[in-house]
Amino acid sequence: QEALVREQSSDLRRTFKALDEATSRLDRANLKLADERNQADEARRLKQQFAQTISHELRTPLNLIVAFSDLMAQSPELYGMPLPPAYLRDLVVVQRNAQHLQTLVNDVLELSQVESAQMGMLFEPTQPEHLAHEAANMMRSLVEAHGLSLTVDVAANLPAVWVDATRVRQVLINLLNNAVKFTEQGGITLSTWHEVEQDRIVFAVKDTGVGIAPDDIPRLFQEFGQLNGGTRRKHGGN
Repeated sequence: QEALVREQSSDLRRTFKALDEATSRLDRANLKLADERNQADEARRLKQQFAQTISHELRTPLNLIVAFSDLMAQSPELYGMPLPPAYLRDLVVVQRNAQHLQTLVNDVLELSQVESAQMGMLFEPTQPEHLAHEAANMMRSLVEAHGLSLTVDVAANLPAVWVDATRVRQVLINLLNNAVKFTEQGGITLSTWHEVEQDRIVFAVKDTGVGIAPDDIPRLFQEFGQLNGGTRRKHGGN
């Protein structure tokens, strides 16, 4: 019986020792977690401070660009002579893009959005063809400057959709911009149509560029992901 008691006591001491070691590891893990939480809080504070500082740096020149482009586009007579049509067309593109960028900056720099890492959505009834043509018109000068063609293929009688027009337009502009980067010759097509069976509006951008390898397609929606091939090094893709 004494031998059994000694053995049980030894087992109990080993159990207590293991429990102490586990408790010690848990304490260290809690300290590490608290330190990481403090670092995250500090990073969040610095991000808020950055947003407050950069907002004035971005908004001031943007406001000037918007104001002067509006003035030049709407009152060219103030400059003594009519603007050539090509100049006026490009100026209207600058005006639209400046207004669009101003809207995006105002949204991005909202402290509550920076804090939550989310953007508020403003849903409103929107005609898909308007979004397609607006995005194409904003990018047309850039496309043509690269010697490419830009085609807008919009299906007839598209229904209105309830979306955040600014966000959808920005996605289309980003896709068109990437298409320009990775297309050396040929053209770009922006299409939109209504898939009746699934009741959804589809936007598609197709180009005659280098394309994406099938093995890389699963990486398309990974955050901050870039392809490792020579194309990325040449163009620095988004």
